[in-house]
Formats: sequence, C-alpha cells, structure tokens
Amino acid sequence: MTLSTWTSFLLLLLSGIIGHFFYRKQGLFNPIFVFFGVWSVNLLIFEFDSYVKYFPLTLGRFADVWLAVSLVCFFLGSLFALFIMKKKTALLSVSSIELSSFNREIVWYISLILFILFFVVVMYKYSILYQFYGNPFTQLQYIRGETNAGLFALPFYLNFFTLPAYLLITNLGVLVVLDKNKKVLFLSGLTLVLSCLNAMSVGMRGGFLNSLLLFFCSVVTTYIVVGKKVNIRHYIYVGVFILLTIVLFSMWLCWRSHETFLASLFEHNYVYLVGPFLAYGYFLSKPWPVFYWGEWTFRGIYQLLNSLASFMGYTIFPGLNTKSYYAPIIDIDHPFNTTNYLTYLFSDFGYGGMVVGPFLLGFVSNYLFCRVILYRKLIDIQLMAYIWFTLILTFRGVSTNGVYFWVLICLIILQWRVLKIKSIQYDGAHNLYLEKTL
Repeated sequence: MTLSTWTSFLLLLLSGIIGHFFYRKQGLFNPIFVFFGVWSVNLLIFEFDSYVKYFPLTLGRFADVWLAVSLVCFFLGSLFALFIMKKKTALLSVSSIELSSFNREIVWYISLILFILFFVVVMYKYSILYQFYGNPFTQLQYIRGETNAGLFALPFYLNFFTLPAYLLITNLGVLVVLDKNKKVLFLSGLTLVLSCLNAMSVGMRGGFLNSLLLFFCSVVTTYIVVGKKVNIRHYIYVGVFILLTIVLFSMWLCWRSHETFLASLFEHNYVYLVGPFLAYGYFLSKPWPVFYWGEWTFRGIYQLLNSLASFMGYTIFPGLNTKSYYAPIIDIDHPFNTTNYLTYLFSDFGYGGMVVGPFLLGFVSNYLFCRVILYRKLIDIQLMAYIWFTLILTFRGVSTNGVYFWVLICLIILQWRVLKIKSIQYDGAHNLYLEKTL
C-alpha cells in the first residue's frame, strides 16, 4: 500500500475518535471524517488497481509523498479550527434554529420565483435545440460532441440565468426538513427533473449530479442543525443514496455513450475513481500554464468577471486560459482530463499550494460546521452544504474553479440580507401593531 493510503486510513481513524468526542450528537457526519472517508475509499479502490493493472501506470513516490502531506495538512487545519471553537463546545447540544415561520415563507416565495425563471430558461433552451437538431433527446451524443468541440453553444445569458437554480436547490433542501409539507416535496422533485433536462441540453454534462448532491448536502446539514441525534438509520439512508447515485450516474453514462449499462456501472465508474490519482501524478511533473494569479483554482471568478464585462463589449482578463489539458494515463476512446484538487493548487501556487490549500480547506470546513451547530443561521446552513459538496468532490476537481460556485455564494449572501431586512420590517410593524392595540 502507498504512503498516502496508510496516511488516509490512519487519519480517518483519528478523525472518527475526535468526531465522537467533539461532535457528540452529529456522530460521523462532520467534515473531518467525511473528507477522510471519501479519500480513503477512493485510495482503497486505487490500491486495487495495483493488482488488476487496468491502468498501465502507477502513482510515483514523489506524488505519493505530496498527497500524504496534503492529507496531513487538512487534518491539522481541522484541528486548528476545533481548537479555536473548543470553548463553545458546551453549546453543541442546542436544538433551536434561527429561521422563523415568517422567513420560511419568504424563502418559499423566493424559491417559487427562481423555479419559474429556471423553467422558462430551460424551455427556451429546448426551443433553440429543436431548431438546430430536431428532437434533442435522440441527438444527445451529437450535441455533446459539438459542444465540446466548440461548434455549438447556447447563448451565454441562458446558461447564466440557470445558475440561480443552485440557490433554489439549497433553499428546497432546507425547507424539506423544516416544513415537511407536500408542496415543498413536489417542487423539489420538479426542480431536480428540470435540472436533469437542463444538463441534457448541453449533451448530458454533470450539472444534474451536482444538483442532486447539493440538494442532499442541504438536507443533511439542515437535519443536523435541527438537533436530532444521528443513528444507524441515517447511515443506511446515506448508503442507499450513494448506491442510487452510482446507478443513476451509470445510466447517465450509458445513455450518453450508447454503451451497455454494466460497462458504465463498472468500467466507467472505475476509470473516473482511479484515473484522477494518476492524472495528478502526471500533472505534478507537467503543471498547467498560468497567466493570472490563482487562475485555475479561482478561474470561476475570472470567468464571471469576463462574462459580466462581455455585456458591455469588453474583456477584463484577456488571454484567460480556458483550454483543457489531458493526461496520457490510459488507452481509452477519449483523452482523460479529470484530476484531483491538488493539481489546481500546484499549478497555481506550487508546492506551497499543496500545503496551505488543504490546511485552509480543513480549517474553513470545520470552523463553519461549528458555526452552523452553534448559531443555526440560514446563511451558515447553506454555505456549509456547499462546503460538504466541495469536500466530497475534491478527489476529482475543485469547486472554486466554476462560475456557479461564486454566483451561488453571492446569491446566498444576498438572500440572507433580504431576509434580515424583511425581518426587521416585520418586527417593527408587529411591535407598532401591539402598541396600538394594547
């Protein structure tokens, strides 16, 4: 076994012990354990490849050591956050939540508006696709090929106006737990179906799976905040969700590539789990070129600013690198460009990035999780759901690289400000009413 695998399992054991004593009611649902759980499982699958030798390459010693270093740095960052918050651990048994029925009603109406916008934009996308391709559902592979080759692209503003759907999904994930009524469940189902259709409009990209995972993270975070103790039943639910997601992803690949379901279920998933480790090792010796500070890690910010500036006819960051780089790690029918988050950090910041980046990720995720449990604010719940999403996907990328990451953060903050203003207005009007009636 590689050094990084031993390191990951050792830290997984330590994080389980720490989580048991620090996060009492939350059980194993805490950032430090989830992170090492995801990485340990993936590294175990990677170790299996050393026996079956599906991939012709192995992870070099140098890349293995730096991967182990990054895991240790995440662990240290997590411990630092817990050390800062340790004086407040007595409050971790609080079970109230700062989201009044009045605010929940506002969040519901915001969600309805966002759903209508999402529905209109997706339907308009399909009207364009029908003009070019006829029935788009029979041309998914062709649409994907032309989209990847740059031969076809839907108008930018349409893709931009689908980004608020991520706020819609996090809102519904919170409301499903707090309100528990049929209208929220119904709208959540419609939103996920619409997310699937939206992803299919660009050739079945991973947007739908992102939406599904983000919804799940929002539900789990809110459930933890409500104060209910985690038991074996909840771990079973998570296991069922993981299995269903794997099956759904396999069906997605099967439909997109016209291969058999079993080939997608076993071979393609195996490639996507093992390949990022080997790609990371390859790119460690051949990092991506950088023209702007933090270009790969924070490319979402650069793309967002360029996109907004394009409405006024100019570009803020000319020459921004949008090229995909591929690792020759396996002979498959298409190049492999999926790698873990360390490649982004190393390309932007060198070896220091692989030390500081994981440390900050561990610190921020555990610090915010403590804030969620302590203060139970909607903004913290939704940001924490996004942190879960980011942690789970670190083995195959970095969320800050996408425009959607920064748009969602801005929308979460904006919604929180609106709720604060409306709450102040509501409290003021209510107090004035009491003064007049008493």
